[in-house]
Amino acid sequence: MTMRRESGGIAKWFGGFPIGCCTISRVTRFALTRATWAVSAVCVLMLLGALPASAQSGDGLNGSYWNFNVVANGNVFPTGAPNRTRIDPTVNFDWGSGNPAPSIGSDDFAVRWDGMVEAPQTGAYVFSTQSDDGVRLWINGALVIDNWTLHGPTWNDSAPINLVAGQRYVLRMEMFERSGGAVARLYWRKPSDVAAGSPRNVIPQQYLFSQVVPTVLAVVQSCTDLKTLSVSFSRPMQGGNGKDSAERKQNYDVSGTAPNGINVIDAVLEPDGQTVTLTLNKALIAGNSYTLRVEDVRASDGVLIDPNPTLFTFTAGAGNGLMASFWNFDVVANGNAFPTGPAAVVRQDAQVDFDWGNASPSAGISADSFAVRWEGFVEAPSTGNYTFWTQSDDGVRLWVNGNRVIDNWTLHSATWDSAAPVALQAGQRYAVRMEMFERGGDAVARLHWQTPGNATRVAVPSSQLFGCPGGVTIDHVRLLHPGVGLTCAPAEITVQACANADCSVLVNEAITVDLLASPGGVFSPDPVLLNNGSALAQLRQTVPGIVTLDAASFAPLASNITRCFAGATETCEIDFRDSGFVFDVPTQTACKTSADVVIRAVRTDDTTQTCAPAFTGTRTVNFWTDYMSPASGTRQALVNATPVATSAPGTAIPLNFDANAEATITVNYPDAGQLNLHARHVGAGSEAGLILEGADLFVSRPVGLAVFSPAAPLCASVDDLCPLFTRAGADFPLTVQAACWVSDGDADFSDNPVTPNFQQTPIDLTAVLLAPSPGFAGTLAIANTGVAAADAGTVTLNQQYSEVGVIRIDANAGNYLGTGDLLGSTLPLGRFSPDHFAISATPSITDRSSTPACLGPPDSPFTYMDEPFQLDFTLQAMNAGGTVTRNYEGLFARLVPSVATDLGLAAGSGGADRTARLNTVASGSWSQGSAAISANLRFTRANPPDGPYPLTLGLAPADSDGVQLRPTDLNLDIDGDTFPEHFNAGSTELRHGRLALYNAIGSELQPLVVGLQTEYFNGSGFVLNTADTCTPLDLASELLLQNPDTAGGEQPGDAVMNVAAGTSSASLVNMPPVQGRINVSLTPPGAGNTGYIDLRVDASAMPWLQFDWDGDGAYDDDPRGRGTFGVFAGPESMIDMR
Repeated sequence: MTMRRESGGIAKWFGGFPIGCCTISRVTRFALTRATWAVSAVCVLMLLGALPASAQSGDGLNGSYWNFNVVANGNVFPTGAPNRTRIDPTVNFDWGSGNPAPSIGSDDFAVRWDGMVEAPQTGAYVFSTQSDDGVRLWINGALVIDNWTLHGPTWNDSAPINLVAGQRYVLRMEMFERSGGAVARLYWRKPSDVAAGSPRNVIPQQYLFSQVVPTVLAVVQSCTDLKTLSVSFSRPMQGGNGKDSAERKQNYDVSGTAPNGINVIDAVLEPDGQTVTLTLNKALIAGNSYTLRVEDVRASDGVLIDPNPTLFTFTAGAGNGLMASFWNFDVVANGNAFPTGPAAVVRQDAQVDFDWGNASPSAGISADSFAVRWEGFVEAPSTGNYTFWTQSDDGVRLWVNGNRVIDNWTLHSATWDSAAPVALQAGQRYAVRMEMFERGGDAVARLHWQTPGNATRVAVPSSQLFGCPGGVTIDHVRLLHPGVGLTCAPAEITVQACANADCSVLVNEAITVDLLASPGGVFSPDPVLLNNGSALAQLRQTVPGIVTLDAASFAPLASNITRCFAGATETCEIDFRDSGFVFDVPTQTACKTSADVVIRAVRTDDTTQTCAPAFTGTRTVNFWTDYMSPASGTRQALVNATPVATSAPGTAIPLNFDANAEATITVNYPDAGQLNLHARHVGAGSEAGLILEGADLFVSRPVGLAVFSPAAPLCASVDDLCPLFTRAGADFPLTVQAACWVSDGDADFSDNPVTPNFQQTPIDLTAVLLAPSPGFAGTLAIANTGVAAADAGTVTLNQQYSEVGVIRIDANAGNYLGTGDLLGSTLPLGRFSPDHFAISATPSITDRSSTPACLGPPDSPFTYMDEPFQLDFTLQAMNAGGTVTRNYEGLFARLVPSVATDLGLAAGSGGADRTARLNTVASGSWSQGSAAISANLRFTRANPPDGPYPLTLGLAPADSDGVQLRPTDLNLDIDGDTFPEHFNAGSTELRHGRLALYNAIGSELQPLVVGLQTEYFNGSGFVLNTADTCTPLDLASELLLQNPDTAGGEQPGDAVMNVAAGTSSASLVNMPPVQGRINVSLTPPGAGNTGYIDLRVDASAMPWLQFDWDGDGAYDDDPRGRGTFGVFAGPESMIDMR
């Protein structure tokens, strides 16, 4: 047996408890009965993984907040996108009757905190929560606090948890609030606090980290293949053949004291993306310590494992608890049948000793209508008789060593049931499985025992329970045989491991089966190994008579006795005879006529015990078939092109037997399955009384699997030029059907007839990325399917693919009835586009982006019309599940960030669409599904002036495939029709501005201040722009001076100007401006030096501050002004002399 690869992998069921994994060995066999088996003590430990920390301090935990009524939804935590996310430095909240965050209500909300916690000390920690209402806490996947009930502020403490100083552990806390007050606190007691008796204290921010970096959470050894390890990572990892891939065997190393020379020979990333199965060249030894080194692997988003390398130490040969699988499933409504699909939750339970009351047994499981299976092994601490007990509410069943010992599969309140005493040997381990279901009301599940010499009933301790990931359940072993055999030739037997009572589903594992025959007979091979649930064996018996068949599986045991069938008749007896027909129909291709099959009429030679000729000449032989697998059908097989009956006496067909008593026939079965072809001749005349019979089992297999999507366009170029097929993560129909042969060389089976009797489960589905190349491989939502009897050979499912590009989907039905893998593939399937775009973070607006002096701090609160400002945002291409499609880049990216129309930028103010006045120049590029985009914007001025406008920017990106934002992301109505059509990218204020110079007059004896200021139009006129504190002005290059007393025309602002016989120079009073005022100060030219200086500001570098001063309708004029000296001089003074 190999370890079953369950969906979700170890990362999903990892519960923080050691996992025991055991092999099974045969100890004895009793003829004609099911064999008895015991368990050898070879087990391993699954350890808590931790991440050695770097030196940085923590930033807190990721907080996700939902408006969600947990109680009204069956106590299940929300699964959709949160209404608000943020990083909380600590979890230490008493919200009272208020709301916990903007846009979150004060009642009926749920919160999840995710991240990592770093241990500052080595030792045992006690984690504590205070909550109102429900709370759950996980450390490294282990549920350590669970009070998912309605209650007032309540403290809950975990059991002591050993952590190592400097290492980080994955942490998750969930809470919900129904009504009234709300409290959520996360505290701890460090080892030093525990030793000193100190009280709980809040976990400080410095030890909480919002980012969960890739690390190893757990290492589990297979229970039956000691050369197999499963490595669980904290995050989805990269697959493929790259050097950073988690599937690159060179990135792993296992070392230990013995055996020497351990090598990793294969690494496979499981469908959950977080579990890697490693195959070793040598088995690990129980009790030995080993170190797994993981190096240079990256998470699916490119983050490198930290630390690199990571060393993970584990010990083989220990384990605690049973594997628990939980289903949301109403057993009663489904005819008291146990669920067969994938479990919703898989975890490790140290003991089965639960009283859940009316609460949910686990996150993701409702409080009512659920089913649970615990499986693994129990070890007997001493030799003697054990009495097993269960307490349940409702139904319960218990198997020990494959025997059902308790069966109370009814609706009832908490009830104790006991089994008859079971003899167990000290130190041996026995398979154990317990199932229960809950219909409504309270729920209880307990597994107890009475040990030898002890009348006290106690819970089976975790130290005696050993879980196995992916335990296999066999309903029964089934033997298909011809019913009649010859003593001179072996009879062919088909051995099947059946997963259910009617054997419509085979166990898709490697199973070993021991074959038995009584009173005699030799099987070859024996035991037989079944891959994918089926194998062939031959039984030779040289003495005529009835032989009775039996079989027993080990690793694991079957739950029920062996069943045998000869055609439709259930019998374990084969009648061996000395004469009959011998023929061997090879494996057939459905609907294709076979080559000649030799049929021999033989008798057993008394001397050689070999088959000798029985007769020659023309004889009438009756042929008929039995449906074997499946056990019924609608189509007839053809022998020599003649349809033959499906029951005795059959269809008569004349055959001519040559001197060797040989004739030939052809066989054609226009369907799939296994048939038993019978041949019978009854002698007449001189041969009266002669009866020859023979039968042969053969398989007719489909020519292949037709795998196709009826809606898919032809993708001949297998690149970005392929037409759009569908969107990543969206449903598309995928058909898998078993095809009849039509002609040799046929490669497209989609138009072939279907074989309606084909049944096979599972059929594995794998997506192969064809383009882009190289690229990132996506995943299929449905990794396997199956074809049941009711499907008539074809199944169509709603499939999803998570990435952008062109793919091929390969289907593998596994070993079909022992004839080898049955395969099929789609034609190139694509092109897949993103499902939608998302703005990954809040966009940022930079006002006055072309003016460095205005870039803050503080930031400018406005931008002038015609002045550049900038919008920065990150656009991501997403699949329907909300994950980035990393292949959306290069030619597969159909949105061009530099094309403004692709971005759908718009501007609105006061319900009016102002987009026509918005000029955009954008830049950016796509990389792995993300594009950092900068849009340089200008809002043009109107003439006459208008504004100011509180301007809101909107985004509505769309590519040539029609990929857009989700409707729920559109929260801005630009055009005023009350329907939001844009994403709100933020707001700013746009002002129509100008730079103004004003004339000044003053004495030549005093400095003269000429008014220079920034202004804006306030709706009725221009006023001082007191918000402008950053407009720059250079005295020497941008202020120009001119007057008649100074030759050479305009002079730079720092020039000395002549005024009559004196001089004057200019300076800027405020630079930067003070509340919009700059002003120019002119020095006094001195007594009697009257005159003026004309001033002009060259605003060509700031055209948004030029104005239409000349009234020609163009905003292209610089501000001008005059400073005049001596106007207020008065009459000349006169001095009288005597």
